[in-house]
Amino acid sequence: MPYFQALILLLFVSNADTFEYFFFEEDFGGYGGYGEGEYHGGSRYQEENIPEPDYYADLGISSTATAREIKRKYRSLALELHPDKQKGQTQEKQERFQRVQAAYAVLANPEKRDAYDSTGLSTFTSRWDWVHALERRGKPVDGTKGFFKDLDLIIQFQPYSLRSFYQQQHDPFVVDFYAPWCSHCLDAAPAIRSLAISLDAENSKVKVGAVNCEQYGSLCDEFGIRSFPTLQLFYADEEGNRRTEVSESHKPDEILRWIKRTTESKVAALNRQNFQSVVLSSPMVYLISLTAGNWCGPCTRFKSTFQKAAYDVHETYGNEIAFGQLHCDRDEDFCRDFDAPHYPYLILYAAGSGKTKKKFIDLNFHGLHSDSVLEVVRRLLPAMTLPSGAAVDTDEDHDEL
Repeated sequence: MPYFQALILLLFVSNADTFEYFFFEEDFGGYGGYGEGEYHGGSRYQEENIPEPDYYADLGISSTATAREIKRKYRSLALELHPDKQKGQTQEKQERFQRVQAAYAVLANPEKRDAYDSTGLSTFTSRWDWVHALERRGKPVDGTKGFFKDLDLIIQFQPYSLRSFYQQQHDPFVVDFYAPWCSHCLDAAPAIRSLAISLDAENSKVKVGAVNCEQYGSLCDEFGIRSFPTLQLFYADEEGNRRTEVSESHKPDEILRWIKRTTESKVAALNRQNFQSVVLSSPMVYLISLTAGNWCGPCTRFKSTFQKAAYDVHETYGNEIAFGQLHCDRDEDFCRDFDAPHYPYLILYAAGSGKTKKKFIDLNFHGLHSDSVLEVVRRLLPAMTLPSGAAVDTDEDHDEL
């Protein structure tokens, strides 16, 4: 398989002037599916000076065949040529079956079929290569041929509609910013289709949209798009502030989980009125983030991290541990008992319904990112799970980790 490496720089801010950098490599693959030796800006067939396969001829259909006709023909040929249906299958029929599968993989996908019709099996990582490939074939450069136009579940955004949607939409929505010449975008397109269908099947409020950056380049510049594809999530936090995040993956299940852990809060909003009933009277282990307003940069950055950690812990431990957030700008007097020297500040109450406000464990450590929070929870949970009704036994007002 081809291997295209995308270097993604993730910046996690733990608190003021403290940064951690992480690098990830992602294998995007190539859309043609023709194995080792693929080339971008061309194809291995051009390099080896041999004719490209004719996928329409391999399926025995016209280049104007409909999606239904393609599927029907493929099923017929697959039934005829599948190895399970053949006894002593010849090498010729095996190769024919492989050609049929390769043809269907491209022609059954609207985006890949359109690219195949335009530039054959050539794949591109730059617009310049795409333009010259079209010129060599005597075809016009038409950037308006976008993706997903056959699927109503994906909103086709234009400049006015995206700006308006961004201003008026309160529910989360995710946008695929792509270019039709981009081979990585072709690879990601099936995942975006799958995402839209999955969200619709779950009756999710999250909408999916797409922007053709070849057609609307200034709009993509406006939203800070610097590479293709960029899958960007737009949402509002618990205080109504608009936020955006970019997906690190282009796999359907990972994208879906990323959306859920970013938008589905597992963090209780705490205050002086509900602290006794929600935290101190609860039999569960309770992990609490003491936070402040938007003036506190580390607090703003950590809110998303804390929410994702809460989602991950809930997936792993269910209701054994709960997460809460206490806004200390709003409950300044109430927060003084915690002696927090800075924000954000983490404290933990052990299991048992006999908790008291000042008997907590100080959990502050260097590097407040979600993996660190999850690791601390994993290590401390066995010791913090006490019999129902038991109180934390400490001589001091609170313990430090």
